[in-house]
Amino acid sequence: MVKSFMSELYGLIEYEESSWTGKKKVKVNGAELKPLDKTSFMLEHKSTMITVKVVGNFFKGAILQIGDEEYEISPKSLWYEYVLALLPFIFVMIWGNSAVLCSIIPVLGGAISGGISGALGIVSMSKMKTTTNPLVKVAYGLVFILITIVICAALGYAILGA
Repeated sequence: MVKSFMSELYGLIEYEESSWTGKKKVKVNGAELKPLDKTSFMLEHKSTMITVKVVGNFFKGAILQIGDEEYEISPKSLWYEYVLALLPFIFVMIWGNSAVLCSIIPVLGGAISGGISGALGIVSMSKMKTTTNPLVKVAYGLVFILITIVICAALGYAILGA
């Protein structure tokens, strides 16, 4: 995820965070800032060293603090975004571990489907964070629930057919 915005005081600020590793990078006017630790960076502005700090992360909400100024990078996630991102994982774990339900549709359970549904939950949350429209967020969440179910059901049918 990359977020760019203009600051009257500092110019063009670019923030980049990896959805998978959480690694953060901050650039000011095209120059990458030197990291002090995982969330702090050093900015030289008008011969003064200023600490730049990232509070939070892309998923739960992030704020970039530059001296006394604060910039919202990512708004806080809403409760329904968390629910929609976790539903595929919960659904597959419950359905895949029930013999009665698997006799209807054989959804693969266990570590494989847990990994698949967990990864798709992260992708779902990432897509939901890219929009501000609540209906589009819910649509993304429902699409990823469906994709997870289809993939795990296809694996279940493939294992039964083997």
